[in-house]
Amino acid sequence: MTPPRPRSTARAVGAFLLPRSRRARLAVYLILALVVVGLLAPLFGLLGRTFDVAAWLVGPVLGTPFGRLAVVNLVVLAALLASRTRLHAHFAARRRDELGAAQLELLDRLVDEPSTALAGARRVLRVARLPHGAAPWIRTQAEIALARAHLAHGEAAAAAAVLRTLDLERTPIELQRSAAQLDARLAADDGDTARLAAAIERFPHDAVILREQRRLAHKSGDLLAVCAAQARVVEAAHPAERVTERRQLAADWADAGTRSLASGEAGLVQATACVARARDADPSSPPAAVLAGDLAVRDGRDTLAMQEWSRAGTEDAWRRVIARLDAASSPFTPAELVDAVRRDAVLVLIARDALLRGDPALAERAGRVLLRRSGGSPAANALLECVARAARER
Repeated sequence: MTPPRPRSTARAVGAFLLPRSRRARLAVYLILALVVVGLLAPLFGLLGRTFDVAAWLVGPVLGTPFGRLAVVNLVVLAALLASRTRLHAHFAARRRDELGAAQLELLDRLVDEPSTALAGARRVLRVARLPHGAAPWIRTQAEIALARAHLAHGEAAAAAAVLRTLDLERTPIELQRSAAQLDARLAADDGDTARLAAAIERFPHDAVILREQRRLAHKSGDLLAVCAAQARVVEAAHPAERVTERRQLAADWADAGTRSLASGEAGLVQATACVARARDADPSSPPAAVLAGDLAVRDGRDTLAMQEWSRAGTEDAWRRVIARLDAASSPFTPAELVDAVRRDAVLVLIARDALLRGDPALAERAGRVLLRRSGGSPAANALLECVARAARER
């Protein structure tokens, strides 16, 4: 059983004031209608006088053939204006739909086919001829996309010309950020540190702009400045990209340490500090392990050096292991080799001995066994490549 619906306040008041008889209620409604008509009588009189004045004005005009023709023309003109307004609104809506489709196509091309995005950006600019406010910022966004497409085609001058024409004063902050990223890229290409600094001052936590600062520092050859710039990139990067950026920071510190180590005894302290900073950024960094092994060789600790190189597991590290075995003043015992390079020691020893005996086929077979045992790990691939290259050189 459904509960009764609650009655509104107005209905309750009406049921209380109005009589229950239908005829009595009809009489009350009639009286109320007469009262309303009486109150609106002055307005009706004013409307009647207005119609009289209009008839007095139009009457002489309609009395002549020329006047009737003029009235007909005015009616037709009013109908045409109304039709034009309706058609303009209809085609404006269709153009907005076409513009939206062109914009989506442009974004797809920028993501999937950057080489064909130039034509898409020009199409958006051609379609975006709408009244002000009909498609806010879509023209500016298309111009930024056009500049990006020019850069994808290697046309830096054309991209710079498009960016110079942008009016970004009242545009959304994300469009300003996109334009600043493109300008920072052009500034890094031109070596314009002042322009790049201005972009960083405007968006100090934008990872894309900070990567351009790192790229400019790398072009100048200042590896410590590269590390400082990459550290800012790590702080500004999206959490999903932070692991990759930390690995890059560790590699940058390892590069700086390698250069310091190559400078002689004066760079040993700085190289050691670079290893520590690289491992702070990424404890499992292969470049940091390679540099730590090189430092251990400087200190005469060959076993520690080979431990670090085997931990790196790169081709460069395995080449160092084999070269160190060849250059050792006293041969390593199997126990020392196992302690130095762990489970891969036997295969490394077999590959080394095979190369010393002039048997590159056996050395390559040892590398393939390691590859099969490790399931195709990067370290095994690197060792196989190292053995194959050494066999070709011998």
